[in-house]
Amino acid sequence: MSNIPKPEELIKQIKDLKITKCKNGNEAISLVLHLIMLSQGFRCVGTSEKSGIKEGEVLPEGWNHSDDVYSFKYKHKQSAM
Repeated sequence: MSNIPKPEELIKQIKDLKITKCKNGNEAISLVLHLIMLSQGFRCVGTSEKSGIKEGEVLPEGWNHSDDVYSFKYKHKQSAM
């Protein structure tokens, strides 16, 4: 696995996504953890078994519709799942 991104790298990624404000601390933590997962070679495939993500998108549509539940589903190229 590669190194975890530095805070300034994560801030740049968040700015690149044009996210200017998170609704609450839970949303901010979910976003940072999501970006760390992507940096480690995981690929987001949606927010649940039924949802998907469009090619090239970093965040699935509706990822932050809830104020207290954040769910991402990932796959990794080294996993058979």
